[in-house]
Amino acid sequence: MTELINEESPVTIHHLEKTHDYAYTFQRITDGPKAVLFKYSTAAKTPWRFGFSPSEDAAIEALVLQYKETATFITLICGKDGVCCVPVADLRLVMGPGKWTGLSLSVARPPDSGYRLSGPGKTLLRNIIPKSAWPRALWTKKQTATNCEVENNEHAYPSP
Repeated sequence: MTELINEESPVTIHHLEKTHDYAYTFQRITDGPKAVLFKYSTAAKTPWRFGFSPSEDAAIEALVLQYKETATFITLICGKDGVCCVPVADLRLVMGPGKWTGLSLSVARPPDSGYRLSGPGKTLLRNIIPKSAWPRALWTKKQTATNCEVENNEHAYPSP
């Protein structure tokens, strides 16, 4: 959260406790609200694994309906290593459409590199998420799935 406090303009934070215990909105004067669902892994080192519960699925669905996929983020806290923040629109490329209950997401960070995400069937988000992207990812204008590609088995699929 320290990075949010150090942003160039004030950030308003609202807890969305009716949606989920770990759901929040963040808003700067210059930007619309961004919905964030936090997930935490206690693993000490890479790779970090994240599963999804029915309540998280319901929260993601509610947040997307209210804030859109490109303004809704899953923020993965990878132990003491750092924070990996991903728009739901991009995460759907890895996790697939629909509900994610019972599915697993893996986040790996090789030494001196950014975060790599892989989902069910080892579908890999080809874009590397820089370790320093949090919280800038919330305010970046390029928050659409069109900026990402996925890799499944030996085939790479550019996004639509």
